Amino acid sequence: MCGTKKTLVLILLLISYERRLASEPSVLDTIENLAPSIGREKVVTSAPKMIEVDGGYFLMGTNTIQHKVEERASPTHAVILSPFSIAETLVTQGLWDLFIKDSGYEGYTYKHAYYGKLIDNSQGPDSPAIFLTWCEAVVFCNWLSLQMGFEPAYRIGGSLDTSKRGGIDVQWVRGTDGFRLVTEAEWEYVVYEKGAPRDSLYALYADAFATKQQRKVPSVFSGQRTSSGALAYPNFGISEWTWDEYMLYGADPLSDPTGRGGLQSTGSSKVNRYFVDKILFNRLYSAMDGGWGEFITIRLAQDRK
Repeated sequence: MCGTKKTLVLILLLISYERRLASEPSVLDTIENLAPSIGREKVVTSAPKMIEVDGGYFLMGTNTIQHKVEERASPTHAVILSPFSIAETLVTQGLWDLFIKDSGYEGYTYKHAYYGKLIDNSQGPDSPAIFLTWCEAVVFCNWLSLQMGFEPAYRIGGSLDTSKRGGIDVQWVRGTDGFRLVTEAEWEYVVYEKGAPRDSLYALYADAFATKQQRKVPSVFSGQRTSSGALAYPNFGISEWTWDEYMLYGADPLSDPTGRGGLQSTGSSKVNRYFVDKILFNRLYSAMDGGWGEFITIRLAQDRK
């Protein structure tokens, strides 16, 4: 009898979930809800260059705790990744400005008068776009996907106006060709060349502490490769949002880990990653909608079919 009850409960939950999906607005409608005046005219002529990355097995994290920042990156655990593509450069301020102009987006609404205001980046259109929240980042990914004729990677519902106590829910639709946030495992796989030792010989980055004059995406990154052909990863000392919800690493093997994955709801803490120096990398977390983004940007990724 107990088994029958469990089966009935599961069936009811599945029916409820299917009804929810059927009643959800279209991708375009949800983007218009978050950025009300999105234009129908194509304003983007070219997207960031994407680099194809072969998937594979690697050891993620570290068991060597030499510095306090490494405590969040332990223990080492096996991960298997499917092939994916990652942008050669960070999203630029120029591309972000096109999104702002086309969508009519005026900034994330916070109760605090300063938080959420669109910040003028005086370093120019070729500098990395910063002060981005996680919620804005996923909306931007869908917008750029539509601009380039791709199927958006996210189903988004809700509002960017936190004063309405709503927030947003985001569901990652796997297998689409649209732009998305990189996962934390993909980030580490690319940065440290398939889990290579974390030392100055293997840290694949460029200009982690670039000056204001150097922090121009096209000129800083010139397509450097390692001896194995892996992508040399420019970071500029800026954190990068990942898809994952922050949680402690597990020790079990994982295939294409995404934190908790699935549906990400307002109130979660999202992982962002950055370099401290050639030896260290930092694993941080920030509220996806409860802060103003700080020095956080995004690097686009795509599923490969």
